[in-house]
Amino acid sequence: MIHRHRFAVSILAAVAALLASACDPRPSPGDGLAPAPLAADTGGPPAPAPAPPVTDPPRTLRGFTQECGVALGPVPGFDCMEDAVEVPITIGGVPVGPADARDDLRCDKPVMLTGNCIAYSRVGHKTGRTWDGREDPDVDWVFTCRRNTVSPGPTGGVFGDIAMIGHRKSTGETCFFQAFPTEPWTRAPAPLEPPEDTPPGAPTAEAFWLPPGSTAGIACHRCHDNDPWIHSPWIDQARHPLDPSRTLVPPGGGRDAPYVVVGRAFRAWEKDLRHLNPAGNGCVACHRIGTGGTCGAFARYSTGDAGFYPVSDSAAAFPASHWMPPGAAGTEAAWDAVWGEDIAEILACCGNPGDPACGTEAIPTARP
Repeated sequence: MIHRHRFAVSILAAVAALLASACDPRPSPGDGLAPAPLAADTGGPPAPAPAPPVTDPPRTLRGFTQECGVALGPVPGFDCMEDAVEVPITIGGVPVGPADARDDLRCDKPVMLTGNCIAYSRVGHKTGRTWDGREDPDVDWVFTCRRNTVSPGPTGGVFGDIAMIGHRKSTGETCFFQAFPTEPWTRAPAPLEPPEDTPPGAPTAEAFWLPPGSTAGIACHRCHDNDPWIHSPWIDQARHPLDPSRTLVPPGGGRDAPYVVVGRAFRAWEKDLRHLNPAGNGCVACHRIGTGGTCGAFARYSTGDAGFYPVSDSAAAFPASHWMPPGAAGTEAAWDAVWGEDIAEILACCGNPGDPACGTEAIPTARP
């Protein structure tokens, strides 16, 4: 909003100056050239610079990243310590410190992916850029740096799982990148970084990131089955540094938002991206419920059945146990009176998505 306001102010000022000069017969100072047409005269700001062409084979890291560059703009690098924030692990609201760290803890908000309470993982966000360096708010990049083994503290140990997702809201185009470091690296190079730009002792982009076929084989879409973004009590503790009211992970685009995974290596995912749509069910009024991980674990965990997630006693009690829909209050019996039938229908459809009453359909790949 700030940028649009400043842009509007600059346009008004320019229009006023142009009108004034039109009424003044004196020559304008400068080099004698006629003033450049205003952005408004040419249909708005200049068009973004085109992306470089795809020149490498699409199943290589470079070729896949070039495809992502066409869809999303330059694919960024990042540093897990400098560009990301720590996601806390707490027990009864008290942060777990190095002296308490174990791999068998039960905590308030376990890590959704791994189902553990290992501390010191980090999450970051970057807004997209155009190829001529301008900010592109239509594109979000979110990256996670996960500790999969107990670390001696925030700055020790290995980030054994580093991943990045880029997504363009208007088209749904999405790219997945994955690395599994075995060394205590914090620098994740941009996937197209030339080897000569890699600092001494750091891995090159080709050595750091998996090729797209290996990333596709991990089947990230089994959990990222609604859209690119997964929200959970754990990850939504990461707040935007400039606006704590916002989560670092962007909000989902809604029921009709497109979701398209870029890259030839990922085409096998398309057939699996389906969601439930039973008529009149309140659980799908705001967002989709995918037939993958959302059905497999998230629908139960978010409505009181933590399953294998090692939740603390306080997290197992209502209302913390019921975090969908957000803001549960009152009693569990009152919650169940409102939502019990809807969640029961969803869970039944998860078990039998082919039932015609479940309205199961493909995730949209374009806006209606």
